[in-house]
Amino acid sequence: MFIGLWVTTACNLKCNYCYEGDDKHNEAMTIETANKVIDFIIQQAKIRNDEKIIVEFHGGEPLLNENIIRYVISKLEKEFLGQNFQLMFGITTNGTLISQNNINMLLEKMNYNFSISIDGKKETHDYYRKFPNGGGTYDLIVERINTCLADKLHNIRGRMTFDSNTVSSLYMNIKHMYELGFKTIVSVPDYFDKKWDEASMQILLEEMIKINEWAKSLEDNELLISIIDKNIVKKGICKGGINTFHISPKGYIYPCSYVVGIDEFQIGYLEEDNPLNTEKINSYQEIFCKKNPECIPCENEDCCISTRCKILNWLTTGYFLSPNAVVCNIENVKYKFLSLL
Repeated sequence: MFIGLWVTTACNLKCNYCYEGDDKHNEAMTIETANKVIDFIIQQAKIRNDEKIIVEFHGGEPLLNENIIRYVISKLEKEFLGQNFQLMFGITTNGTLISQNNINMLLEKMNYNFSISIDGKKETHDYYRKFPNGGGTYDLIVERINTCLADKLHNIRGRMTFDSNTVSSLYMNIKHMYELGFKTIVSVPDYFDKKWDEASMQILLEEMIKINEWAKSLEDNELLISIIDKNIVKKGICKGGINTFHISPKGYIYPCSYVVGIDEFQIGYLEEDNPLNTEKINSYQEIFCKKNPECIPCENEDCCISTRCKILNWLTTGYFLSPNAVVCNIENVKYKFLSLL
């Protein structure tokens, strides 16, 4: 079971490409709601009898509500002590609030995933990842990394976003991440960028080829770069609402991180005696199981994000079963890259 726990929607940055938009409500989870979250997790763990329970802290910037993070971890560890469950925690942070006061907690407790968002070199990173006053955040993040994590980055994910504007620097930015000390680099395309075109897709392919050649030359078996991952797997059907839940600071439950805060996609509320709306969950599962008519002829259909993520389709095209053209083209670039190896 996976729980995406949104301890706050507030953020101390104003990144231009943030899919949550500029109109954040700055909600913070309270102790009262956190207790209801804990009760929900315990209840669902017993119902499902899952061997693994993953709680990943989200925001906004989750460390803005660090006290709730510590509280949830402490309570859940006590509740599941001695039971046959593997309890794991994760977090994605922009890195600006990492300090000597919380670094031990992060390193010891985030045993599922500890990700720092950084887009590569200063010029690229500061182009999008800014403070509300417009200033770049790179220098502060690297200072925090060097102060708290200099010899630990090989155990931490560097999470970077790129779009049609920054794709031409992808190789140099990934190389820079490695030079900072990251051994796991997850580079995610901005699927909401409407400026992707044939030329930028060709640049993406060329950058992937350069990244692959450089990575091979290092002979570093610990280095993992998502954009050149050669393991193509079937995506399967989204289990949002079945074994994956995202819970907002106010206790509303959603099937997916993309739609937290969108009323239409609420599948439950922790204040209710029966917190999950089974009828609504089933209706979404029916949609998630359907095939995209346009994708049926494609030989990569079973391995494509648009096949699995009907919510991403809806957000970008307005229809659950209409694939996102950007996703489709980026996926095809990846398959073309693999065919050249």
